[in-house]
Amino acid sequence: YEVFSFWDELEASGDPSTVDKKLIDVATSLQPTLILWQHPEDYPVNPAMLESLKARPHRPLLVYDERDAYVPFSKPLPSGAKTLCRHADITFNTGLDIRSELFYRAGARKVFISPTAIDAKRFYREWKPAPAPAYDVVMLCNLSRVRLPLLCLPGTRERLLLADRLWQFLGNRFAAFGHHWPKRPYAKGPINYETQTETMQQSLVSVAWDRCESTYYYFSDRIPISMLSGVPHVTNYKPGFEHMFRNGTDLFYAKTIDDLVATVVYLLSQPKRELVRIGQRQQEFAIQNLTPVPVFRNLLSKACEERQRLLAEKVSRP
Repeated sequence: YEVFSFWDELEASGDPSTVDKKLIDVATSLQPTLILWQHPEDYPVNPAMLESLKARPHRPLLVYDERDAYVPFSKPLPSGAKTLCRHADITFNTGLDIRSELFYRAGARKVFISPTAIDAKRFYREWKPAPAPAYDVVMLCNLSRVRLPLLCLPGTRERLLLADRLWQFLGNRFAAFGHHWPKRPYAKGPINYETQTETMQQSLVSVAWDRCESTYYYFSDRIPISMLSGVPHVTNYKPGFEHMFRNGTDLFYAKTIDDLVATVVYLLSQPKRELVRIGQRQQEFAIQNLTPVPVFRNLLSKACEERQRLLAEKVSRP
């Protein structure tokens, strides 16, 4: 395979048409069966160039893979994404229902789900609880900068309510890290993306209220990163989680703020050796299922099946 960075090429040439020609030349030379295009954002994707790619003699399947969390109003699909939706043979994204509807409305032909994947080398660490950890519970998440109902990212209100409840139960044994938190005694400010594991390992339990709580099968990178930290993680339930995670084994999840707080109290009632065992089990699940190799192996296998199906349909037509 060959990696082609359209943003790097555009920065080097300054001319989208030059990038288009180079991409077509690469595809003509390599003759790939699949072209996987990821996260175009507002890149000036040329529809004619996409159709030219698909028309190469080897008939590659054009696959659009989007892993950002676009939602109506507050974070709509950008122009490049809409163009790819209209011209890709198949589309993958990380959630169904509202998320997939955005792609269909933009013209996507068929939308499949592929879960969020995280590089274990960046976030996996062995966890040995400190004799006196800095906190019992930490929460890593950002709040929406905009608080207007239609423009506020889903989950912001619940994150604040959850943090307030945990503070009521735990006092200064609880801390929240992230951007745009109001002044609260537990709000410790933002941290670097790469230091999430180290921050969580200062505690006994990590919690989060993941965005887009009504979107089927969706979860952000917060869940796999937290699982890889080795610290037991508790999050909110999403429709379809029962098909992806065994609750209490692979991951702890709860449907309401009260249920989530109760789950945290349950975990804090366990001895540290049990917390270590729970964390190790979550790490193993994340490595086996939510790292790039298994996630993209499944994605590419499904894409190859779709290409074979489309080719067979063309052959069977009178």
